[in-house]
Amino acid sequence: MKKAILIISLFLLSQLTQAQNLITTDLENFGEMYGQLPTAKTTEDTLNLIRANLLAKGSATFKEYIQLKESLNNYKIEEEFLNKLRLYPKYYASVLRQSEVFKSKEIIQRINAAYGKLLKIYPEAKIKPNVICIGIMDDGGKSFESGQYVGLELFTCNSFADTTEVVETTGLIDYLKAGSFDINRMDELIVHELVHLSQFKGNDEFLKTFKGTIQYIPLLGEGGAAFIADLVFDFKATIGPGTFNAIQYKYCEENKDRLWQDYKNLTDMSKISDYFYKNTDLYPVRSVGYYLGYQVCKQYYEKAKNKKQAIKDIIEVTDYDGLVRKSGF
Repeated sequence: MKKAILIISLFLLSQLTQAQNLITTDLENFGEMYGQLPTAKTTEDTLNLIRANLLAKGSATFKEYIQLKESLNNYKIEEEFLNKLRLYPKYYASVLRQSEVFKSKEIIQRINAAYGKLLKIYPEAKIKPNVICIGIMDDGGKSFESGQYVGLELFTCNSFADTTEVVETTGLIDYLKAGSFDINRMDELIVHELVHLSQFKGNDEFLKTFKGTIQYIPLLGEGGAAFIADLVFDFKATIGPGTFNAIQYKYCEENKDRLWQDYKNLTDMSKISDYFYKNTDLYPVRSVGYYLGYQVCKQYYEKAKNKKQAIKDIIEVTDYDGLVRKSGF
């Protein structure tokens, strides 16, 4: 009898853990809010729908995202949602349609399996839920205490998206397309974001342990997440979610020596984001920093005799200059 109870308890715990791996309630809230928009007769009606159906019901992670954005940008996020929804209703509708993939048992099983794959190569991984949201086109992923925020709208500007309104805003279509992919590969992105969770340190801890050059922080942060995700999927995720597309990869491969010298010798720290998070005039492609960081981490891993320790070094790095130097890139 006791054995049967133990087996049932372990099964229930397993089911609970798997359910907590992925939180999609914010998608449901967005869908409910979007469906009621036609009933709004005034701007204030629309704002109230956003507040009541999206913001007030938000998950802990979504609320942390809101708090961060409002504190950094000095705006009310409901007004940002209102502006985006007015400008791009068809695009948001197509994001919602693609979000139906999270109802697929196969996708959920693959995402749950991805957690296990990461834990297999890095047992110390911080396991918190990935919280799938639809935001204001400004952030694809952010680590919070409660979980990992994923902004789905930044990854769904693919062949299934309605971009008829998006193309009218200069630079936006390129920005969205650069990070987008086949949403059925979401398990790869999930691992990328889980690595960020394990990399995440509070400001006090980071300042106490950090050694190195400022521009190596995002280099090894994004490059490390891209490489570890690729490693988890047996190097089949080099081009795809959380990394770079084929055009970006080809350009970087052909110009890597010059790109690396440019980045190493960067003196204007305001240019760092040009290598990672935004459209840039520096090069014909985005995500150059992702590629460079990926290559640094890959070479460090390949040179290491102790592969398990190398994985730990990449994820838990504190001596940024040391890791870059030892990689030989």
